[in-house]
Amino acid sequence: ERQRQRYPDPDWSASPEIPYLDCPLNGQLDLLHQVQLDPTGGSIGLGRVVGRREVNDGDWYYPCHFHKDPVMPGSLGIEAALQALRALAEGSPSRSKSSTVDWPLNSEWKWEFRGEVRPGTKELTVLVEVTEKIPQGNQVEWVASAIVTRDGKRIYRLPRISLLV
Repeated sequence: ERQRQRYPDPDWSASPEIPYLDCPLNGQLDLLHQVQLDPTGGSIGLGRVVGRREVNDGDWYYPCHFHKDPVMPGSLGIEAALQALRALAEGSPSRSKSSTVDWPLNSEWKWEFRGEVRPGTKELTVLVEVTEKIPQGNQVEWVASAIVTRDGKRIYRLPRISLLV
């Protein structure tokens, strides 16, 4: 409860008029099934995206974690948030072949872990809000904060993630 007071959950229904877009699923690491892009949303108006994944007990990653520990590796939750941020930066859930996406080498990331995605989970949701857009030569560093939830319960908080697009 103390954690919720320090970091209250944002309003998940802030963009009800914006439709969800289906994401192309070309491989195992395409982690989101739908995204809701709001390029002027978020608490400071730089952009917001909500991404969803329907979780299935037979998903490929459960047996790939530690021996007899069927959970989705936490790095995949971070990857889902980054995929949502990329969709917002590119303006589409379809990965553009013309955009170059890089990891900012001098950018600090943070991750707070509060739970796991286990068999029985129905939905993984990510909420990403852009906090800065920093020009870096011919690219822009998209800096954001993110929350990842399992069936509506927050399990990760990412105070700072970023991509160069």
